[in-house]
Amino acid sequence: MTPRAALLSGIVVVLLATATGLFYLRSIGESFQASTAATTPTSAYATSTYASSSKLQTSNTTRSTSVTQPPGCQHNIAPIFTRPFTNATMIQFVYPLGGISTGSPARSYVFVKTAPNGSHLFVPVYAPVNMTLQGITYAYRNYGPLGARPEYRLDFQATCEVFLTFDHVPTVEGWIASLGPSVPANNTRTGVYVSVPVQAGELLGYTDGTRVAGSWDFMVLNHAKPAFHVNDSRWTSDQYRYGDCPYDYFTGDVKATYYTLLSASGTTTTPLCGKVSRDVAGTIAGGWFQGNSTTAQGSRLMVGKFLNYIEIVVSQTSGPLFDIRDYRSVVDPATVTVGQSVCYSDGASYAYFDLVSQLSMRAATGTGGCPAQLPSQYQVWNR
Repeated sequence: MTPRAALLSGIVVVLLATATGLFYLRSIGESFQASTAATTPTSAYATSTYASSSKLQTSNTTRSTSVTQPPGCQHNIAPIFTRPFTNATMIQFVYPLGGISTGSPARSYVFVKTAPNGSHLFVPVYAPVNMTLQGITYAYRNYGPLGARPEYRLDFQATCEVFLTFDHVPTVEGWIASLGPSVPANNTRTGVYVSVPVQAGELLGYTDGTRVAGSWDFMVLNHAKPAFHVNDSRWTSDQYRYGDCPYDYFTGDVKATYYTLLSASGTTTTPLCGKVSRDVAGTIAGGWFQGNSTTAQGSRLMVGKFLNYIEIVVSQTSGPLFDIRDYRSVVDPATVTVGQSVCYSDGASYAYFDLVSQLSMRAATGTGGCPAQLPSQYQVWNR
């Protein structure tokens, strides 16, 4: 029996049920058995606040977490990723952090190249550093007219402070599949906790990205490097608070290759890899809220520059999501200061902003092009 086989044969994993008050305990090779929530989980990581929080939540989770470190992790806030995470020659480009309407701002989206027949290439996914596999999510992803298919999300811990995630991986190595759920879930809130060491350079699986865009996700969270926000209390998700550029953990030619792929995305942001937070104090850039809203609930407005366009998203407790991208404006929201106004439009809709103070802004949205002045039907937003 190999060292890994011996390790895997003794692992007990926990499958969380969604909002039922139940969890399930399973030894490898045994069937699932229901247990009441009062029973103590036997997984080494299931009892930590970290393991029961954001690691196995949806990609847009807004749940706040505090990290309780599992035994044996090594403290290192700047680990070096010594091996490539994929075959870069098969990658078209990668996105910087900080997208406002592209899912999670902490995730770099990795776009694979297409084959002559138009299909996306299947690219390998490797472990870039020695780390521990902690979470396996296996769930159907719905791609509308393109249908649904099951995909994996894999969550790892590299050090006590640094965590990695690969998402939208349809095919994983057999030992990973043997530990994960045997049947795909209907949502990504259900997963399995494990604790399996993985060596740098080890093959984890293959992916052709999502069926829609041909992109997959690479995310690093560094709990020693909290992002800046004007009002920290508004930002409750780890992905908003601790997202960090994954490519800065590589060195030499490998890092240079990934930065070339960042440039290939067409981004004109600074820094090139972007930032998880769009907040710039004293400007309109970043997040704005109403009442006691946070990223978890209530009304929120996000505005910033991403790639080569201005992006605005307004999400309110009632009404449809408002989302525009202005490719023509040369006014970066990070340069609009107190006493100044600016309007952005995609031709069909507009968003007009008037910064009243460092912590208060008036905003109006509507259909058509930009009006000459702030409409009377504006709303007040606060940091």
